[in-house]
Amino acid sequence: MVSGLDRGIVTMKKDEKGLFTLPPELAYGEAGRDGVPPNSYIKFQVELISWITVIDVSKDGGVIKRVVVKGEQTGKPCDLDEVLVKYVVTLADGTLLARTPEEGVEFYVNDGAQF
Repeated sequence: MVSGLDRGIVTMKKDEKGLFTLPPELAYGEAGRDGVPPNSYIKFQVELISWITVIDVSKDGGVIKRVVVKGEQTGKPCDLDEVLVKYVVTLADGTLLARTPEEGVEFYVNDGAQF
C-alpha cells in the first residue's frame, strides 16, 4: 500500500467511495512500480467497506486491543471488580497455547498477572 492512501482512508465513512490523487512522494516516488513510471501522480478509487478498530491500550504499543465482537453495555470493569472471562491464547502463527474451560474463569481485575 502506498503511504498517502492511509491519509485519505481515515477521512472516509462506511460505504463511502472516494477518488484520491496522490503525488509521487506519497505514492511510488522516483522508483515507480510495475507499470507506474517514476515520479507519477496516481489515482485510487476506494470504497470503504468496513474496519476493525485497534486500540493501543498501554499507549506505547505494548498492549494492543482489536474489538472482535462489540459489547452491548457501556460500563467497563474497574481494578477491584471480579470478572468472568473466556480466552484463547495463540502465537502469532495461530499455534494454540492455552484456552479457558467452556464456563470461563473468574478473577479480580487487579489479579490478572496470575495468567
